Amino acid sequence: MKAQGVLGMDEFQHQHPEAECLGIQTCRCISDARMRDLLKGSQVPPRIARYSMADFHSLPDDMKAGKEVAIAIAQQLCEADEVPNDETGEVKFGAVFSGKAGLGKTVLAAQPVIERVKRGEAAIWIRWSDMITSVQSLYGKSQTADYSGPTPDDAISKLQRAPFLCIDELFVVRDDQNQNEQVPPISPDQLRITMNIIDYRYNYYLPTVIPTNLTERQIAQCSSTPLLQRLQEMFWWVQMDGEPLRFWRRA
Repeated sequence: MKAQGVLGMDEFQHQHPEAECLGIQTCRCISDARMRDLLKGSQVPPRIARYSMADFHSLPDDMKAGKEVAIAIAQQLCEADEVPNDETGEVKFGAVFSGKAGLGKTVLAAQPVIERVKRGEAAIWIRWSDMITSVQSLYGKSQTADYSGPTPDDAISKLQRAPFLCIDELFVVRDDQNQNEQVPPISPDQLRITMNIIDYRYNYYLPTVIPTNLTERQIAQCSSTPLLQRLQEMFWWVQMDGEPLRFWRRA
């Protein structure tokens, strides 16, 4: 007998067709409300969610070249919170995937988010620029006398405490309408928000992955010294290279 509020796979996919793009196979231990909240909360766009780790593992050798380490780390983060170095024993809790545009960094970094949602776990994917906007847009609202919604601190806390977090395009602002990206001057408040989130996750060993087109040197130029130190201490820095995957599509 099925517990009340728990759906079988057919029922869930009927009520939540958006789950299909995540390849979700539901189980009886995940309630309808729980999965709905996870799907909405993960914020992974359908364009990205249509891919899987299997797509990366099955790449031809010439397209996989230069991406092997990043693929291995993403696979580890799909399965665990820690990424150990087998040779040195050093353990870190995430990675920065750095490299030129079109290498599949964003899609690869989203895979641990997708896999955790499939297991009924909470995880979030968010662009850095949207992360900043989600906090700053609440500054005026939270000071209104009749406002009872989330505060800037609530928005920061949500990202600080997420069991898994992917921050896409660190320090980059994308203009989707005009199909371009830029690295604007980073304000003290943007650094404060970013540092508050990263520092909390650093102190509580919460797994995080950051894909970016910027090099470590460029991030250092945009960042403060304490934030850069946190990024270097917390993450494996992986330089991705090789053939672009921008026009790669799953059959």
